Amino acid sequence: MMIKYSPGPLRKRGQTHSDVQWATWHSNINSAFANLRKKACNDSKDLSMQSQDQKNSFMGSHVAVGFKLMYDQVPAQLMGKFLSYVAAQNISVVHLVREATVLRLASHQQTSVAHTSNATLAQQLHYELMKWTDGQAVAIAVKEIEEMHVKWQLRLQMYPLIRYHYVSYESLLGSLRSFYLAECVRSLGLHAVDEPYAQIAASLVQLHEPTCEQRVERYHALAPFLNGT
Repeated sequence: MMIKYSPGPLRKRGQTHSDVQWATWHSNINSAFANLRKKACNDSKDLSMQSQDQKNSFMGSHVAVGFKLMYDQVPAQLMGKFLSYVAAQNISVVHLVREATVLRLASHQQTSVAHTSNATLAQQLHYELMKWTDGQAVAIAVKEIEEMHVKWQLRLQMYPLIRYHYVSYESLLGSLRSFYLAECVRSLGLHAVDEPYAQIAASLVQLHEPTCEQRVERYHALAPFLNGT
């Protein structure tokens, strides 16, 4: 939704974060939420193929809309206004963090397709193992990402009136994933159904193998460098 403010797309337009004005950024994020609300309203009207019980359940439920906002899509000079905006608009924040930080580096190196709901395409994609030569350099990069996670966590947790919920990426992959997903739903002020993961599993497509050993070349040799990160 706000990917145009990531450094890469900005560079393609000959801009940097310092060129981004609050009025423009603010207008764009408002438009993003407005479009999602409109889609949610349209979906609520398209109930012709549902059973009566499903219709009654949907019409009597509350709906939350939202999107993924990356750290690098909020220019540093806009941070104060961004936090004020989140609080003033009563926006709930679900902070999804990949705690196996080296896999984030692997994704940056490997991913030509970042997201897809096409299972056939996902099966056709082939990713090489993340290559590395300097273990200390990898450790420094991992530490920088972890410090960024903590910085954002403190900003959001400590700001008055922001509803904040932390969840790790890994917790949504394990055997207790339905429990953690339900906690995310409840953090939005909504009722969580039983086994929420089972209701969305069919729409999810796995792009990568889940472990460091499966994603990183010679991970056993890299692991000692990552101690303490």
